[in-house]
Amino acid sequence: MKNVNSNAFAYFLNQKILSPEQTVEFEKFNKKYENTSKRQIAREILKTKGTVSQAVIQQHVHNLELMAKMQGFVDEEKVSNIEYAKNLLLQETPYSNRRNIQPSSIEAQYVSGASLLLWFLILVLIW
Repeated sequence: MKNVNSNAFAYFLNQKILSPEQTVEFEKFNKKYENTSKRQIAREILKTKGTVSQAVIQQHVHNLELMAKMQGFVDEEKVSNIEYAKNLLLQETPYSNRRNIQPSSIEAQYVSGASLLLWFLILVLIW
């Protein structure tokens, strides 16, 4: 996989949605996964999505849809990768035994733990 930091849009996006601490963690994460195949990343996404609520998955899907519409920032390859990531998130899998998480905790879950890991995996898959 390509290094996410080599893509200006990904770097800009990370700076806007991640705290400085999360950015450092993402850079470590990216380094760990930069030579991992797309298939292995997809497998990790399928496993990780089973640990977050359906509402968090829907939020990730919504964000991916918005990202795909950013003309001039994403090319056809990235749009294709975004669609692939969305399909992974939306398909039912053996890993889809999501915990029953109360809606009030979704915002907190979205920016930490498994949800952040899932978002990092998605970004690595796209870029």
